[in-house]
Amino acid sequence: MADLNAAQLVDQTLEVLGSLADKRDSVDRVMRVRVAYDGTDLSLKDAITELGDTMKLTVETLGTDCKTLKEAVTGGRVELAGYASEATGRQIDPENVGQLRAVYNDEVQEQSQRETMTADVLARAAKFCADTGTVNPDPGVLAEAKLTAKKPSALAGLFGQVTSTAGSALRNNPFISLEMQATKQQAPAKKPTWTAEPILKDDDPNLRAFSSFEKRVAGRKIEGKLVEQLDALKLGEARRGEILTALTKLARQQEADCKRIKTDILIDFQNFETIQNMLDAVEAHVNYVLNFFFPKSKTK
Repeated sequence: MADLNAAQLVDQTLEVLGSLADKRDSVDRVMRVRVAYDGTDLSLKDAITELGDTMKLTVETLGTDCKTLKEAVTGGRVELAGYASEATGRQIDPENVGQLRAVYNDEVQEQSQRETMTADVLARAAKFCADTGTVNPDPGVLAEAKLTAKKPSALAGLFGQVTSTAGSALRNNPFISLEMQATKQQAPAKKPTWTAEPILKDDDPNLRAFSSFEKRVAGRKIEGKLVEQLDALKLGEARRGEILTALTKLARQQEADCKRIKTDILIDFQNFETIQNMLDAVEAHVNYVLNFFFPKSKTK
């Protein structure tokens, strides 16, 4: 607190907690008192006298300010927990908003598991195609091959590639009164992504069909009796191509979806955590002032 500037502290608080804008006077008084009496060895009597002489404040006014901010912090936590619950699909306790970190970690793990499954499916499809001499219809492989074959423009080396970064920064928080002001170029997601269902599931018909002919072929040449068996199962060459095309397309969609979801929930979590930390900080400042000027009603 030694280098803390009260005005900067007020600005930082209001930048994150827009809901306190109409309580700026209370924020200003509490923060100035917090800074002025940080670590002081003044007696309570002298501090109260000084408070009136230099800041023209009474302890009654200061007590009202502290009560106002305490109530605002409580309301902010309720609002934060409400949106977090809606976004994540899990009930977040306003008194334990910190549990959101565990929810976030669980979701990241879930997306990582989906990515692992997707990578495995794409690798199996690639191996099957390589073993059987089948053209791999994987959109990712085809796109890479097309990119490699395309002759680069003479200007590419001079100017490089221009990529859009719109939407890569933090999105504004979709709260009614709690607003992040640091960035203004993004809009909230149209719907929560934390609870998005996987695109490619274990019981997907194409995946099950692929697993079936993958096991039957198992590195063998598709000829003779094996062709007859696959045809009997309606898994002939054309059908296998359709299945591989549909399956790899789904896998690539899942791959992209996992990356998008990870990005979206990280942005949400950072926004949640920023607001949560500021609410905690305001509460800590208020408690310090209360403990100093109202020692008979000690707060945590």
